[in-house]
Amino acid sequence: MQATVSHQFVYGQSYRRQDQLPPPDDFPRYTEFSSITKVSVEKAKSVRVSNPVFMVNTFRSKLAVRTGVQLAMFLANENIEQVFNDPFQKLLDPNLGVYGITLNPNEEFPNIIRPEVVQSQEPFIICYDVIPEFADFPTNSVNNRLEAKTSKIVLDNSQKRQLVSIHQIQSATFSTNSDIVVENTDGFEFLYLVPYIDLLQRTEITVSGRVNFMLEYER
Repeated sequence: MQATVSHQFVYGQSYRRQDQLPPPDDFPRYTEFSSITKVSVEKAKSVRVSNPVFMVNTFRSKLAVRTGVQLAMFLANENIEQVFNDPFQKLLDPNLGVYGITLNPNEEFPNIIRPEVVQSQEPFIICYDVIPEFADFPTNSVNNRLEAKTSKIVLDNSQKRQLVSIHQIQSATFSTNSDIVVENTDGFEFLYLVPYIDLLQRTEITVSGRVNFMLEYER
């Protein structure tokens, strides 16, 4: 099977200090959103990703960031999405361009992320909206950011996945000559694409764009 994959990606993070006006209930709070897209590889034994081209539309940060936005490609089954079953409220944009779904704390994550080869609509987006940075402010011993973060679908060690590649997103269109072949020994069904930053940057960051690449796999 051979196909040219074209997916949108978006990522954003913002932060409000406790002394910022209007005051956010006297707590420092953050918001983070990220697209999650996937394409089926039909549990193929071998998967090849070739020559990705990253077309960046928006790249903005108010302050210098400690780590940049990265785009992860990894193999997994759709049960990995259950990593977002957590005690925080989340907003979901089901490919509509608006947050049309509110997911209550500990509510099961819905199976609504569609696998697509060419994505013509808005991407699926998950958002942790106005989350207190600390659960026990001002003691600050319980950091909500360790749990309420979009990057855990990429980095949570309790979830089974197979990393294909990670690309640092730059502020302009760029491409690589990479030709990555991975053996899908666990029979994962999907190739996921997720932009992320693991750290809370305490500033405003917005990144959006589209990635195109050749996907080949053998069943």
